Amino acid sequence: MSTGEHGANILSALITLRASQTLLLSKPTDGHWLGLRINEGILRISSIPQWDRPEMTLAMASSIEQGFFQYPDTATLQLEAITDACFRIEQTGREKVAAFDFLNEWMFQLHAIRHPIKAEDRLLKLFELLISRFGKRTSKGYLLEFMLSHSRIGEIIGATRSTVSRGISTLKRTKPIEIDELKHQLFMPGDHRAL
Repeated sequence: MSTGEHGANILSALITLRASQTLLLSKPTDGHWLGLRINEGILRISSIPQWDRPEMTLAMASSIEQGFFQYPDTATLQLEAITDACFRIEQTGREKVAAFDFLNEWMFQLHAIRHPIKAEDRLLKLFELLISRFGKRTSKGYLLEFMLSHSRIGEIIGATRSTVSRGISTLKRTKPIEIDELKHQLFMPGDHRAL
């Protein structure tokens, strides 16, 4: 990592991860905040499993969905490439960062997804969140150009992999979503709840 002219920002060399590769995020020095500067790709930020808790998805990031965050004191974080990704990791002092904590906002959104009682409702809320943050608007609806594994979706929404598979089948049958298995893409037709 290199230091800025006045020693305030520390920026890593360009990092490239292939889909499904992970990178352990070191804790920043002297209370610095971490920032992701993503050139391309989708990354998942998670805590690594510890004796008292499993691995947890904390956020997703891309070139249009990125920012600075305070590294949690009680966890060790890692990045996982959902798609091939190219990015830099930046450290900066708290005084240089706006009050918005990228990681905290995502954790709140993911926590809210877990509250509906029915798994299909939680699934739909997750797909709506991912499409609102990473989707592309088309003439017929919204396109999400990547899919998470059923076990990863289950971890996020608090359900088993088999429950996720059944829920996706139900959603496909009732038409709020379409999935192209070959391209690993999800499509949500129409103006679905004004995303």
